[in-house]
Amino acid sequence: LELPTGEATVVAADIEYVDISVTVRCPEDSSRCRTKASRAELVSTISSERTRFSLEGSLGSGAEVTSQVRVPEDRVLDVRMKYGTLTVQDHAADLDVRMTAGDVDIVSTESEIGAVELKASVGEASLRSDDGRAEGRRPLLVGSKVEWDGVGQNSVNARVRFGDVQLLLQP
Repeated sequence: LELPTGEATVVAADIEYVDISVTVRCPEDSSRCRTKASRAELVSTISSERTRFSLEGSLGSGAEVTSQVRVPEDRVLDVRMKYGTLTVQDHAADLDVRMTAGDVDIVSTESEIGAVELKASVGEASLRSDDGRAEGRRPLLVGSKVEWDGVGQNSVNARVRFGDVQLLLQP
């Protein structure tokens, strides 16, 4: 998934398809924003091993974008987003998230997760579970990194350059 700047929620479900809804809101006094938003297009590219979804077209300044995505819970998921707030819930396979700036919140089942690497170049990385909280190590004062090994088979890798990344592991 290549998600547009804004607020995005990705929820894994027991489905065999991807369901994407993107809402663009423009300021009332900006006809330019509405014109650009009307030209934006949700595009999918299918290859033998992956399907890629992205929003093409410039939305311009002032546009508020909200994305709601449902994905199959048992497929590898790769999410890219430049700026904004991203929430990923209930994913039960390998997960890789890359964001330039903003906040990443991931909620998953602890028994399914094996290797975890969370990294915020400038910001906070943390992991919470019933056993407690793991704050990120600060090798260079400005960033934070969490590495954790669980009992599951799936990996979670999440990196944000400027912002915070948090993983909540539920029983």
